Amino acid sequence: MKRAKLVEFLACTCLILSLFSFLPTLVFEGIAQSGSAVVFVDPSNVTCGVGNYFSIDIAIANVSDLYGWEFKLGWNASLLDESSVNEGPFLNSTGPTFFTYYLNTTDDHVVVDCTLLGEISGANGDGTLANVTFYTNAAGNTSLTLYDVTLIDSSEQQIPCTSQNGSAVIETGDAKIYDLNHDGKINIIDISIVAKAFGTSPGMPGWNPIADVNGDGKVDIKDISLVAKHFGEDP
Repeated sequence: MKRAKLVEFLACTCLILSLFSFLPTLVFEGIAQSGSAVVFVDPSNVTCGVGNYFSIDIAIANVSDLYGWEFKLGWNASLLDESSVNEGPFLNSTGPTFFTYYLNTTDDHVVVDCTLLGEISGANGDGTLANVTFYTNAAGNTSLTLYDVTLIDSSEQQIPCTSQNGSAVIETGDAKIYDLNHDGKINIIDISIVAKAFGTSPGMPGWNPIADVNGDGKVDIKDISLVAKHFGEDP
């Protein structure tokens, strides 16, 4: 009887030890999956008036050894016209790059590509891949849809990632676009947002696409003047 109980005890002990040895693998795999790279529209929600420009960034977070990337961005072309597409600083801060894009007017989307050049390691961390500026044609709501996102590392292997879309609300009146912090009033806080980013353009430290009120790819006296013109209004 004692021998049988000893065998049973040893068998249970081995089973418990085997489960604990397997647990770190499960935990590690969970962290790896939850920590995959993310490509997203920033800001995720934009409000703008008809007949104006606005800019968004296509940003990336939590990536390792990024050597090249591609994405498609779609929108409602009856509401928006793509005005410009510019490379962000994330890859070219690591080394020389090749950047290009193609606007598909039939399917209302743009294809944007960028890659490092030469035998170098890829970029790590978070940053801006590209900046896209739109002109608003009519009032309405549209999704800013990111799809077919591809990330490649320096070994030409694909990097797993997820993507997050954005949206834009185009309003008939234009006063709300000068309420930059969306607190229901246009005041010194909104002017300060523009002033803080004054003199910057995409890729420069301190660049804030929200502060580029007229969407011309730079924050200057024109942007401050536009907000100041509506100072004191409650849009």
